[in-house]
Amino acid sequence: MFLFLKLNYFKLCTNIILVGDGGMHLYVRIDSFAKTMFIVGPIVFLSEILDLWFIENQSFTLFTTGFVLANALIGAIAHKLNGDFRFETFFVQTGKMVGIITVVYLVLEGIVSPIGDNVVADGAIAVFQVATLLYPGSKILKNVFIWSGGEHPPRWLMQRVFNFKQNGDLKAFLDGDNSNTQQKKFDIDNFNK
Repeated sequence: MFLFLKLNYFKLCTNIILVGDGGMHLYVRIDSFAKTMFIVGPIVFLSEILDLWFIENQSFTLFTTGFVLANALIGAIAHKLNGDFRFETFFVQTGKMVGIITVVYLVLEGIVSPIGDNVVADGAIAVFQVATLLYPGSKILKNVFIWSGGEHPPRWLMQRVFNFKQNGDLKAFLDGDNSNTQQKKFDIDNFNK
């Protein structure tokens, strides 16, 4: 894989050099320019889209990254204390979490983006971002809750997190109003189910 990327990088650099070489035939220069634009154009286009998205969602991206790293660290400590820590499992599980978060969020963002900028889209994006953050965040809270013997975070907060994972009601999660939602009994052992 590395060799493939390295060869394509050198081909790209060669084409860029050929475009600027005044001693080359015009056909070769145009051909090199077209090959360069064919390779670089989509990369620049995607990087611009990602850059704009990152500017709009900077805090979400930073918190998601922080949650994934915190979950990896807390999970590594928990497994080290249990005596079953393995680097292979650590990297596979962390990579799996990053992959799941990325794919799911991209799909959810793709579903909402045709709606445009309005209140409905803003609300849907807020729910998607909270749900995305709760994937690693709930694992962190669960481990801290277990380590503290159920003392922290408070049981009422764990109940809200559990209910949000069950029904996706952001208003009830933020306000604590669960009167309109069907509640299940909070059971820490079944929290990730």
